[in-house]
Amino acid sequence: MKESIFLIISGAVIAVFTVWKPSFFWQQPKAQLMQKWLGEKGTSLLYFAVALGMMSLGTFLFVEAKSQADLDEIAGIYENGNYEESRIGLLDYLQKFPDNATAWTILGHTYLDLDSSERGLTCFRKAKSIDSSYAPAFSGLGMALARTELYDEALLAYEKANNLTPDEGYIIGNMASLADDVGDMDKAIAYGEKSIVLNPEDATLVANLSLYYHKAGEIKKRDDMFEKAKNLGYESLDGLQEIFADAEEEE
Repeated sequence: MKESIFLIISGAVIAVFTVWKPSFFWQQPKAQLMQKWLGEKGTSLLYFAVALGMMSLGTFLFVEAKSQADLDEIAGIYENGNYEESRIGLLDYLQKFPDNATAWTILGHTYLDLDSSERGLTCFRKAKSIDSSYAPAFSGLGMALARTELYDEALLAYEKANNLTPDEGYIIGNMASLADDVGDMDKAIAYGEKSIVLNPEDATLVANLSLYYHKAGEIKKRDDMFEKAKNLGYESLDGLQEIFADAEEEE
């Protein structure tokens, strides 16, 4: 932001000095040399071009920085669980910046959290069409496809995300969740174990692995992961405990 303001002000100053031609500016050695080569008119045109370029670049950088700050603020609203507020903010933001893949991706997750998988799908597809190298768009697409039980397509989306940014813990974690959805607990555990090697402090990945161990009947590993998730501050421990307790009652 500071750099953009500096460029705008500097460009404006050069433009003003070129019009007024104060001696400290117009009689300096570089200006005198340019006037010798280009003449006074040519030098003025050159300085105006430099001033316009600086102001244009500064304005572009200012708009970019402001738009990123606005998106960061909306992302914070989403992360705090205010999904409807973030949805409204993102829709307004995308009216101004329709080609922002990150905003479309956050909106996709917002719709998933609002239980609108089809709208989420639309957003993730839009994001990947804007930026085919943006891994979070493909990871989000995989999540939305899994929600609609399009598991083969979901796996392809996750694999694409993993190819774009290899060994990201959250992507491997999503692949573990997909394996769990289709009942392949061996793969769910394998991916889950890899995810926490990559992101050992991610409480959600650890809690998910605890659940996979539970489903596979590996109780000691389940309890170890549960304890680790607890130590990491996982917020939904009660839900996990209820699942574990229900299973024990059924036995």
